Amino acid sequence: MQMDVVLDTPPPSPPREVKAVPGVATAAVGGPDDLIRSMSSSERVADEIVTTERAYVKSLEDIVKGYKEPIIVYIQSCGLPVAEEDVSALFGNAEELLALNSDLLAELETCGNNPTRIAEAFVTRAADFSVYSSYCTNYPRAVAILTLWQHTPRVTENSPKVTQFLKLCQTRLRHALPLGAFLIKPVQRILKYHLLWREMAKCCKKDTNSSNTIVQSALDAMSSIADHINTMKRRHEAAVYIQEIQSQLSGWEHDDISSYGDLLLEDSFKVKGAKSERRVFLFQRLLLLVKKKGEHLQYKGSIPIDAVTVGDFVGTGSPSFVVTELSNQSNTFELEARTNDIRSRWTTAIKHLMLNAHSPREEPPLESVCIHLLFRTCVVFTLSCMGSLCVCV
Repeated sequence: MQMDVVLDTPPPSPPREVKAVPGVATAAVGGPDDLIRSMSSSERVADEIVTTERAYVKSLEDIVKGYKEPIIVYIQSCGLPVAEEDVSALFGNAEELLALNSDLLAELETCGNNPTRIAEAFVTRAADFSVYSSYCTNYPRAVAILTLWQHTPRVTENSPKVTQFLKLCQTRLRHALPLGAFLIKPVQRILKYHLLWREMAKCCKKDTNSSNTIVQSALDAMSSIADHINTMKRRHEAAVYIQEIQSQLSGWEHDDISSYGDLLLEDSFKVKGAKSERRVFLFQRLLLLVKKKGEHLQYKGSIPIDAVTVGDFVGTGSPSFVVTELSNQSNTFELEARTNDIRSRWTTAIKHLMLNAHSPREEPPLESVCIHLLFRTCVVFTLSCMGSLCVCV
């Protein structure tokens, strides 16, 4: 198919000039191998940081200038019915990453293989790396959009043209791998920095002429960023999953389930009186029971955590436990787990949430405490009359 837009192939970039840096030793004679052999272990790691950063910035340039900018021009000139938000989500904030890492690379190029100076370049920019949170959080959506464009080209009449244009960009850039292999590189890079600095810290302990303090600061900073990125990714994935549960849930007439806090546990249980298993979700403020029906979830019951009591069957060896709503004792579920370990995990988690829910900021009146304890005693007596001794808390 003839493409509607033709891109001029730019001349290849000239090789970067290696600058001499005052105070940094260089090899007097010989090639790169001789230079590497003359380096200390920390200088070799420093060289790896700079070399891989150079390649990474080139990949960012290809993403922004070789894919995003041309495809925006192509979409606008050809009038393709591609949503602007999809294009934005596909590339995320790649321009911000390119600006940050280009600036970082420019300074690294002046540092030679001096670990102290390279570490200072990272420490001074530690806060700037927060822009990676947005990119990493958005990355799953970018993958979904790219998959839609590449593997279901007949979604719209013009989609094949988009797919072909991506391949044209790949050919123009002389990439062996498609766009998807480049979109993941920022995620990989931000999570690799702390590994490089961990190796640097080990080497600096061996090299007496290296500064450990600033290197440790760089390691701490990049480790903190990696931890933050991973935490944000997990939270985002959890939020997306909760929304998937909400979209599949029928018969639920209360607030959006995302308003009940994080999803802590999820498993299937046999429920006394029910023919089929129930899928049970434990949120921070809600215990939710549903029945799976094909791709849908049918609401079968719930108990607010601040009104729940949980009981274990004592001395029976049964992997069952009972949950009851304090203000509505008829709202009771006897759940049988697959193993005692699962039962223990669930009862412990529920009891922990109960303690948090019933930890008042101010001491409650004595009469309310007595009424609360009396009510729980009644619940224990009621459950014990069901046929098995059950200890509630």
